[in-house]
Amino acid sequence: MSKLRLCCARILLLFCFLGIISYNVAHAQTNDLFIGLIFPNEGETLYASPRSLLYSVPIRGWIESSTFQPQEIDIEVRILREGLLFEVKNTNPNETGIFQIEATVNPDSDADDFPLDNRTCNSECHFPTDFKLPAGHFILELVATDPDGHQASIQRNIAIDLSGYASVPVQVIIENDTGWALANIPIQASTRLYLWRTRYTNSITNMSGYANVRVETLALAPTRYIFCVEPTIVDGVLYESIAPIEVIFPPGAKSVLPITLKVHARNGRVTGRFLSLEDMPPTPPEIWIIHLPDGAARKVSSTKQGSFYIDNLPLSQYLFTADPESLISQGYVTRSKTVDLTTSLDKTILLSLSSLSGQTWRGGVKEKDGKALPFAWLSLEKTGMSIRVQPDGTFTFFDLAPRTDAVVVNAPGYYSQVHRVDFADDPDALTFELIRRPDTVTLPWGNGEVVIPPETVGDIDGDDIMLERGWIWGHSQISRPLIIWVKDVMISPGSGRFALEHDPLSGQTWLYVFEGEVVVHQLGHGKTVKIQDGQMVVIIKDELPVPALLNPVVFSALHENEAIPVSPTWESTLKAQLRDRVALIGIGTAQVVTFILYGLILVSIVAFPLVGVYLKLKRRCKINNEENYEREPKER
Repeated sequence: MSKLRLCCARILLLFCFLGIISYNVAHAQTNDLFIGLIFPNEGETLYASPRSLLYSVPIRGWIESSTFQPQEIDIEVRILREGLLFEVKNTNPNETGIFQIEATVNPDSDADDFPLDNRTCNSECHFPTDFKLPAGHFILELVATDPDGHQASIQRNIAIDLSGYASVPVQVIIENDTGWALANIPIQASTRLYLWRTRYTNSITNMSGYANVRVETLALAPTRYIFCVEPTIVDGVLYESIAPIEVIFPPGAKSVLPITLKVHARNGRVTGRFLSLEDMPPTPPEIWIIHLPDGAARKVSSTKQGSFYIDNLPLSQYLFTADPESLISQGYVTRSKTVDLTTSLDKTILLSLSSLSGQTWRGGVKEKDGKALPFAWLSLEKTGMSIRVQPDGTFTFFDLAPRTDAVVVNAPGYYSQVHRVDFADDPDALTFELIRRPDTVTLPWGNGEVVIPPETVGDIDGDDIMLERGWIWGHSQISRPLIIWVKDVMISPGSGRFALEHDPLSGQTWLYVFEGEVVVHQLGHGKTVKIQDGQMVVIIKDELPVPALLNPVVFSALHENEAIPVSPTWESTLKAQLRDRVALIGIGTAQVVTFILYGLILVSIVAFPLVGVYLKLKRRCKINNEENYEREPKER
């Protein structure tokens, strides 16, 4: 009996539930007039953000009557808010009984034209209408009336959620340290609005370590945001949140209490050693760690076993090398190796170390008048080896094969030269004296000059020089205004001696200051940096220049295996052409002298008999002519 009662109760509840559903779908329907609503559904929430384009939605439904044609039935669409009539609109169905009106969801939003190619909706929804839906909760009621006055109605509970913005104060601090302000740390906040609309926003901390993060919040529902610091490198340090922080905004919230994000701060470290098939050098070499691309360097000592370790390195790219002069003096050579700490905080490297088997050759490159050239390159014809000359005009080749080779020197603005050098024995130092080309531009600067080679591309306007590509250098002991522009960077040497090169392909501009001071001003961020004598600096767009010491070890490592950017230009005089061509084809001076002597001997052997025969024939012809002349009067 109890089971029967329970079954009857369940059936009764089911009929009650079906009655409620039928009431919601078609409230107060008559026997021959019915109305239904296809869209929107019961409890529908329509959403728009402050940045959403204006859009409208269809209110679409149907009517059915056994007495009248569909077009004869009037439909009134009402919006009821807090029991009051907010908006009303009349319409009629078509011949199939379907009716539709358009209603604007966010009438105060931007109504600009929406490109057809960018539409993701199935209909043209981005347009205004004269039927505007209110923000918040309301009842959508539709009433159908036939000509006899019979009515049928239906209601829907609808919500329009027009979101807004809230500001969240966020502080970022290092774990276990509350007194250190972290600037330029990016903070990320993320959420999903109504389960599928993802929102991401970012902000960067100021010099005090604070940031106001502006987030989008819903007006009718709570909004859950996750705040964190994703792994990011700032000034060579990796920062990452220890744990994200969840913030739940009440509906319509405009602000919340400040939050604090704690982060880990990590640097890099490198463990390495020399890899050698023989004994290590008697004096353990020092390791140079060169930061890229600016060339800032530091040194660490290696152990007698050739191992080394360095930590607290800012996360960046580095060149690891050893002082070549120190190794050469002990009979060893090594090669630089690049390490990228942005991909891993902990690196292990091996530097190859081999015995010096070839010759070492030193020399210099200068002008005819003795001034050193800041830009020059040397190459060996047979081996293909090439090096860049130091800014002071000196160079060192090491581990050269013991044979004769042609050495070609190229410098922008100067004629190339070639000399043959025998590396079989210890070669003598050689200084190349280059001749300036006539098409090299020389500008007066104080009591000195500014040199602009023809390979340089730019423009000159009085004391202003616009450098697009190439090289410029100069010297003066008297201060005089000079401005060199490289895009939005202003370089102002006062006096002294400087050299400048710009490569648009790499986007790098290198400035070398040998004497005096040069001011570098970047218009992009308004920063000014002074470069002192004995310093160099690389200038990269949107990055603050960081001066570094102009060190031979660093300079050689930065320009190791550098391609020669200038083509040979040969002097046109006969003497120079003969000298260069003979050297290029591999004929030495002694060989040239021997060739000339053998040539003279050969000419003597062949020419002297020919001259004797010629003179003898000439004498015989003269005698014959005289005899004929004496014979002619006697015959007459």
